[in-house]
Amino acid sequence: MITILGSCRQHPIKNIFTVNNIQEEVNYSHNTKEILQTIYLCKKKLVFPKELQISTLRTPILNKKPINFEKIYKEYSQSKLIVIEIASSKCHEMNINNNIIQCHHIAYDKPSQYKIRPNMKTLIHLRKQTEEEIKSDILKIKEEIKPKKLIIVTHFATNKTTSRYKLIKLVENTCNKLNIPVINPDILLQNNTVEELFENKANIDIINKQDTNYTWIAHYSELGNSLIQKLYEKKIKEILMNDNLLD
Repeated sequence: MITILGSCRQHPIKNIFTVNNIQEEVNYSHNTKEILQTIYLCKKKLVFPKELQISTLRTPILNKKPINFEKIYKEYSQSKLIVIEIASSKCHEMNINNNIIQCHHIAYDKPSQYKIRPNMKTLIHLRKQTEEEIKSDILKIKEEIKPKKLIIVTHFATNKTTSRYKLIKLVENTCNKLNIPVINPDILLQNNTVEELFENKANIDIINKQDTNYTWIAHYSELGNSLIQKLYEKKIKEILMNDNLLD
């Protein structure tokens, strides 16, 4: 069984392998701090009461129901491989009794739409992670999920001058140094355009059609899903077969 801690861009994995429902039942994690928090929740190292869950984690925010953590603990313990996407260095943090809680971005971006507490936006502090912090967190993630196998996926960038591209290279280089298998989807640009690989629709939350840096890149197109699925399949089979973990 595989656990995905990332975004919809990892959904094609579900077409090939058995994937648990942790991602859909807990959170879509985007940065290393969110990922570590989710891992701690899955391992019982961290416990969120209901009111905190429905204010900070994506799925409880959307459905207003607490997470069935007994089910989450079981699914995580049965996982052979964790696939993580590090897509952002922006943190949305809330300090509760000197404990820093990582919030999903919709808690800050759309509190009224999702009927979160009215003052939520004033409670959340936005900050950008440092490179050293991200590198340290990647090592923590590697240690935290042992003995499970790990794959880290980067986001996608088209402009080498952007902060997203710099984050991608930081993640990729750090993974290589730590011997962590890493997938950089930018390889798909060798034979395809970004317009072919991704949807460009008005219903994408972060769309900005005037932005030549393609910050609207969010959801793969049908072609993009097909091609990234092949990348995932090759890398996952390689790791699981090498360790005799392939079902």
